[in-house]
Amino acid sequence: MKQAVIFDCDGVLIDSERLMTNVLHQSLAKFDLSLSQTEIDERIVGQTTKVFQAFLTERFGQALSEKFYVEHNRSVSFAFANDLVLIDGIESLLKSIQLPKACASNSDTTSLANKLKIANLDHYFDSIVAAQQVARPKPFADVYLKAASELKIEPNKCWVIEDSPIGMQAGANANMQVIAFHHDQSVKKYGAQVVFNKMSDIEAFLKTQK
Repeated sequence: MKQAVIFDCDGVLIDSERLMTNVLHQSLAKFDLSLSQTEIDERIVGQTTKVFQAFLTERFGQALSEKFYVEHNRSVSFAFANDLVLIDGIESLLKSIQLPKACASNSDTTSLANKLKIANLDHYFDSIVAAQQVARPKPFADVYLKAASELKIEPNKCWVIEDSPIGMQAGANANMQVIAFHHDQSVKKYGAQVVFNKMSDIEAFLKTQK
């Protein structure tokens, strides 16, 4: 019997990945740079800021300027404050779950807190864990293991809801049961047990679980 549900943040709670992708395209264009959507999906989505910056350095052959990152971060903050929307059905799911809940993300501590506050979702969680609080980010298990520890629930008694392959790997590495959101069945190779494309379907599924 599962005793807790742990959520990723970006792409699961909030539709932030779409915003961040749009802002990144715009930021790069200002410096006559570009990335394909495939590169963003495979190398950036779900990653930490450190990994994101390292990839840009690798991809463009040199570290991008401080001016780029200052302007980009300002644009991201503006987009979050003005255009951030919830994933459809997430509030209904959060309200329906009577078990302890946590949020575990590869975001840094300040960014995660800000996103949850802007979205008015922070009050739903008994534990909130950011990558800065652990030794290793996803795909390592650390953030999920810390969340389970703070909830005082054994890892194998936790559900994880994830939308990125590295997050699914992290949940599986933590010996948790992984629900993949917004993908097809192919993501089971990353450790997902079940796959759904609507939060309402996840809500219905969890109601059947004992």
